[in-house]
Amino acid sequence: MSPGSLPVIDLGLLSSPEGRETLHQQVYDALTGPGFLYLQGVPAYDPDELHECTQWFFKLPLEERMRISKKMFVPSSSYTYRGFFPVQLGKQSHKEGFEMGSFMEGPGSAPYEWAKFFFEDNQWPRDPPDSKPFASIFRERMEKYYQVFTDAGMTLLQLVAGAWGAEKDTLTKLFGSTHLSTFRLIRYPSRGSDLPECALKDDIVLQCDEHQDSGFVTMLETFGYPGLQLQTAEGTWQDVEYRKGSLIVNIGLLLSKISGGLIKATHHRVVDCGAERFSVPFFLEPRFDANVNVTLTPPACLTKTKDTVVLLPSGKPLPYGSWLLKNLVGFIEYKSLEKYLKDAENV
Repeated sequence: MSPGSLPVIDLGLLSSPEGRETLHQQVYDALTGPGFLYLQGVPAYDPDELHECTQWFFKLPLEERMRISKKMFVPSSSYTYRGFFPVQLGKQSHKEGFEMGSFMEGPGSAPYEWAKFFFEDNQWPRDPPDSKPFASIFRERMEKYYQVFTDAGMTLLQLVAGAWGAEKDTLTKLFGSTHLSTFRLIRYPSRGSDLPECALKDDIVLQCDEHQDSGFVTMLETFGYPGLQLQTAEGTWQDVEYRKGSLIVNIGLLLSKISGGLIKATHHRVVDCGAERFSVPFFLEPRFDANVNVTLTPPACLTKTKDTVVLLPSGKPLPYGSWLLKNLVGFIEYKSLEKYLKDAENV
């Protein structure tokens, strides 16, 4: 794979039946090949607005950011899952972030006691004293772009279903209005010269180590900041180039598993670019109770039949919430959730 050769999926082609068929083939080739693509033509998306929000949030006083932090970092907080997390010095992952989700009715709507944190409502920052008002604009835009990314993700999943020869709602029916998708603003401060040993790998300084995402689909805005790399099929690391106005998309382990491994969940990492870096990922996640122990039957292009591709159960039902928790605790900012693992395994 040569630099800049990632497939481009242009949603503008959806305006015609012929264009949709073209997209089906392009999506199939992208997901069974590199597992990374550019999503172009996302309706109502303005990266400059999102960049302004990201910059504003991380310029807030640390005291204000910590006010909306999680219990892991502020023991008096009533929030476990949504809100701000600070940089944890000396760790392999060197970043701070703000996370929000879909509108939830609150922990009381959780199906299990241990799962209440998944149903938290969002926390929101306030304007600092004597500053130009922006907090209400920040919230309005974040809620708007949460929906913009959600809609783009649903469109992409419909294209995946079409590429496989399935009904277009085959994958989207795992979601619903209370899906667990997370919208995250990230700031990566430069590590500087005082490097922990865990941040070095083959003389490369890492901000985020090699990993695969755990869920369905990740859509990412990097605002042109360098540092994101994907691992090619040959095992080399390739920079993911920036295309303004396009989202970078990669696939999570769960969608790969559901496809029987045909869809690729590609390893990627973030290297230190020697300066402050910002990015905004959107992790597209099913609803809590969606059974994800399922398998997508082989695509029609491989079976050479006209049989409709469907999702089939693969054994005991597994709610997405349990899958998500098991995978979250591998990340340092979610370590405090380990205490819920035993209860989640009994669902």
